[in-house]
Amino acid sequence: MPGSHFTQAMKMSEWKPSPQDIEWTRNYINKIVDGGKWVIPAANYSEITIYHSTKTYDAIITDTDPNGIENIMRTLTVFKEIGYLGNKIIFTNGTDYPTMDVKKFQEDNA
Repeated sequence: MPGSHFTQAMKMSEWKPSPQDIEWTRNYINKIVDGGKWVIPAANYSEITIYHSTKTYDAIITDTDPNGIENIMRTLTVFKEIGYLGNKIIFTNGTDYPTMDVKKFQEDNA
């Protein structure tokens, strides 16, 4: 997604994807095969495995930096907008995301 939409000052709870974010993400994931991975360098190489056949995904979030975590969580928010829901959202860093209720996010997106 275009970096200009991800500002440090805006909290996840305030952020809503723009029509451009939604369209860009839709076009991008349509290029990924069923079961393929989207690896996000800006989030410490966190990865999203996309299952087009069921319109679901598995996310493995490896970042510990709040900016990287914010980036991938916003990406997952756009996934919900285009009809993809999470099978699993796993944090491998041993910490919870400090500015949002991850459990609620998972419930809302799974």
